[in-house]
Amino acid sequence: MNEADDNVLASTLRCSDFSLKVSNPCKLLELYTSLVDLNVVELQKKINKYIEEETKVKCAFFIYLDQTSQDGIIQVVGSKELEKEFRFVVTETVLKQCLFTLQATAIELSQLGSELMRVVCSDGQLDNLYCVPINNISRGLVLLYCLGGYTPGLEYDYTLHVTECLRHCLGTVLNTLAYEEQKRLHLRCYSLLKGARNLITHLGDVTDLLREIMTEARKLTNAERCSLFLLDEQGDLVSKVFDGFKASEPVEEVRIKAGQGIAGHVSQSGVLVNIRDAYNHPLFYRDVDKHTGFRTRNILCFPIVDESQVIGVAELVNKVDGTHFDQFDEEVAMAFSVYCGISIMHSLVYKRIQDAQARSKLSNELMMYHMKIDDEDVQRLLDCKETHDFPNFSSFKFNPRSVPVSETPCLCLKMFEEMGFIKHFNIPVHTLCRFILFAKRGYRNTPYHNWSHAFAVLHFAFITMKNCKLMERKHLTPLEGLALLVSAMCHDIDHRGTTNQFQVHSGNSLARLYSSEGSVMERHHVSQTMCILNTEGCNIVAHLDEAVFKQFIDLISQMILATDMVVHFKMLKEEKQMAVSGFDENNERHRELLRSLIISCADISDQTKDWAMCVRVAKLIYNEFFTQGDMEKAMGVDPMEMMDREKAKIPDLQVEFLSHVVVPVYEVLISLYPETNPCLDSIQNNLVCWQKAIPYFQDQTKDGKSAMEILSDSKLDNILDWSLEE
Repeated sequence: MNEADDNVLASTLRCSDFSLKVSNPCKLLELYTSLVDLNVVELQKKINKYIEEETKVKCAFFIYLDQTSQDGIIQVVGSKELEKEFRFVVTETVLKQCLFTLQATAIELSQLGSELMRVVCSDGQLDNLYCVPINNISRGLVLLYCLGGYTPGLEYDYTLHVTECLRHCLGTVLNTLAYEEQKRLHLRCYSLLKGARNLITHLGDVTDLLREIMTEARKLTNAERCSLFLLDEQGDLVSKVFDGFKASEPVEEVRIKAGQGIAGHVSQSGVLVNIRDAYNHPLFYRDVDKHTGFRTRNILCFPIVDESQVIGVAELVNKVDGTHFDQFDEEVAMAFSVYCGISIMHSLVYKRIQDAQARSKLSNELMMYHMKIDDEDVQRLLDCKETHDFPNFSSFKFNPRSVPVSETPCLCLKMFEEMGFIKHFNIPVHTLCRFILFAKRGYRNTPYHNWSHAFAVLHFAFITMKNCKLMERKHLTPLEGLALLVSAMCHDIDHRGTTNQFQVHSGNSLARLYSSEGSVMERHHVSQTMCILNTEGCNIVAHLDEAVFKQFIDLISQMILATDMVVHFKMLKEEKQMAVSGFDENNERHRELLRSLIISCADISDQTKDWAMCVRVAKLIYNEFFTQGDMEKAMGVDPMEMMDREKAKIPDLQVEFLSHVVVPVYEVLISLYPETNPCLDSIQNNLVCWQKAIPYFQDQTKDGKSAMEILSDSKLDNILDWSLEE
C-alpha cells in the first residue's frame, strides 16, 4: 500500500473515534490484486462490480473531477462502458452540494437534469442516487463515487463500503488515470507535430495553408467546423477561406470589425475563450445560425500569434462527440497557434517574394514587348490638323471598328475634350496624348482583345455619357466620368488572348501573382494602368489633391474589375433591383452599380452593331477562343466547348450568349435610360440572325466544313434576307 492509499479519507466520516475495518478482507484483497495492468475502463468495471455485490445497489459508477476545470467525467456506469466519455459541469447540477459540503449526499434522480439522467439511467430503472466524495490529501477532492438505486436508511453502511474499498484501490485508480492521460497527451503531441509538419508543405500558397490549418485544428480538437480570420491593416478580421468549401468554389469575403463578437474580442485581448453554451454568451451572434441553419453549441476561439503580436483568430465550433472543449483542447489549440503564426508569417513573406519575382518578370515582358513612346509621336498627335469627321460618330448606331487604327488616338483625345474633362481638370494636353499612346501601345496584337476592342469600349462609354446626359443629371460626377473613359480605354491592357481560368491552369506569373484574389487578368489590367499613370509624363491627374487622386484610382480599379463576368453576374441582380426602384444619386451603392453597368455594356457593345459587324467580331472572338483551346489540348486539358474548334457550335453559342448575357444587361440599361433603346433593337436582330444560321451551319458541317470556314462564308452577311425568301 503506497502513500496515496494511506492518504485516502472519506470526507463523510466525521467521527474521530471511528476505525475502518475490512468487512471481507479476502474478497477486497482479491479485488485489489486483480486491478494490476488494467486500463481505466476495465478497472472501473471491477470496482463497480465489487461495490454492487457488497452493497446490493442496482449500479455503481465513478465521476472523475478534472482538477483544473472541475468538470465531471463519466466513462463507465456499472459494467457498461459509455460509447463516448461524458463530460459535464458539476457546479451546474445538483451534485455541487456534494462538492461544496464534502459530505455524502442523497439525490433524487429527477434532480440531475435530462442529459445527465440519460447517461446515468439508460435502462430507466433507477430513481435515486447516493454520492460519496473521495479526497486525496495531496490532490484534494478527486472523484465522486455514486450508488444508484440504493435502499434509504443504509447510507452510513454505503459510505463505509465505498471508503473501505477506495482506501485500498484509489492509488491504483489515480495512477492508471494519470498514465492514460499522459498517453493521451503523447498522442496529442504527436498529432500536433504531424499537423505542424503538414503546414510546412503549404507555405507556397497562403490559401492552401489556411485551409490546412483549419483541417488540422479540427482534427486536433475533434471539432465540427473551423473559421480562420487574419487581421488586416485596419485591425479588422478578414476571411476569404472557409471550412466546408472546396478550393474551386467562389465564396464572399467575411469581415469582422475590430472588437466585434467573440473573434473580435479574442483578437484584441489575445486570450483564448472557451464557451460551453454559445446561446447564453453575450458576445455570440445568433443571426449567423438563423441564416445558415447551423446550430452552434460550443466555441473554442483562440488567437494566432507570431513572435510579438496577434495576427489572426481561429474559431472552432461544436465538439463532435456532443461534449464541450476541455482544458486539453485549450492547451493543444494554444500550442498549435504558435505553429500557425510562424507558418502564416513565413507564407506571407514567401508570397511577397513570389509577387516581387512575378512583377519583375511581368515588367520585363512589358519592356520587351513595348517600345518607348517618342516625343515625336506625342508632338505628331498634338499637331494633327485632320478633322476626323465621321458622320454619326456620337450615335449608338456608329461602328467604331470602321475607324482606321491610325486615327483612333486623335479621336480618343477628341472624346476627352468633348466631354469637357481636359478643361475641367486642367489636364495638360501633351500628358493626355502620351497617356493615350502608351495605352494603345500597351495592347498586344491578339485577334480580339486588342486596341480596336479598347477603342470600341471607350466609344460606347463616351456616347452613353453624352446621349444620356449622365453628368448633367448628376448620375456621374466629372471625376467618375473621367475615370470611366480611362477605365474603358485601359480595361484589357496587356491582354494575352486567354481567359482567367487558363492563367490559373497554366500556373504562369499572372496566376502566381493574382490567383488567390480572383479576377486574374482584370487585376493585371488595373496594375498595368497604374504603371502607365506612374510613367514619367503620363500622369494626367498628378496635379489633383491627394484625396481626389486616390478616389480616381479607386474608381478605375472598381470599374476594370467589374468587367470580369464573374463579378458582373454577382452585381446584375442588384442592378435590376436598382432599375426597378429608380436610380438614387445620393446612394453610393447605386453609383457603383451604375458605373459597373455602363462599363459592362460597353465591354460587349460589339453586339449592338449591325449583323455584318457582328459576324466579323465573332470571327475574331472564336479565333482567339480556338487558339486557347489548342494550347489547352497541348497541356493535356480538355477545353470548354466554345474553346474547342472541333466541337463548338458557333450559332448556338452566340444565341445563348446574346440571350443570357447581352440582352439582360442591356434591358437594365434601357429601363434606366430609354435613349439606349437602339442598342437592344440591334441585339434582337442579331439574335434572330444567329437563330437562322443554326440550320445553315449544321448543313455545312455535314459537308466537312469547319466552324471557322463557315463563319467566313460571305453568304452569312445576308442571312436574314435569304432566310426570309426561303
